[in-house]
Amino acid sequence: MRWRTVGLVAPTALVGLPAPVPVVAVGIAGAPIGWAELLARSETYTLVMATNMTVAVATWMRFRGHGRAAVAEMAIAMYAPFIVLFPPLWLGVLSATGLMVLGHMLLLFAVAAAMLRRRDEYT
Repeated sequence: MRWRTVGLVAPTALVGLPAPVPVVAVGIAGAPIGWAELLARSETYTLVMATNMTVAVATWMRFRGHGRAAVAEMAIAMYAPFIVLFPPLWLGVLSATGLMVLGHMLLLFAVAAAMLRRRDEYT
């Protein structure tokens, strides 16, 4: 494994793994105004998690000198796999767990495609 790959995965794990903490805190604090119901939805939770991962990776990429276009493509690659799975979730074809598992599996391919598109920035 190349060290640049570790450099992209480490910030994502450090910021993305504690994602439930702010979601739970906002849910408890916002319970009187209906935030708990919104945050209990799989779509909302997934988008918060994708945002946490994207902020970490985008910050690290800019720190490492990647251009704005590469950062934007990587951000799209981190959201798209989950968003395309929302319709199957709404139709009942996919469970919330399936959304997370399949979304993360597709995420690997989407990120690899974004990296291969700008191979010169990642080698």
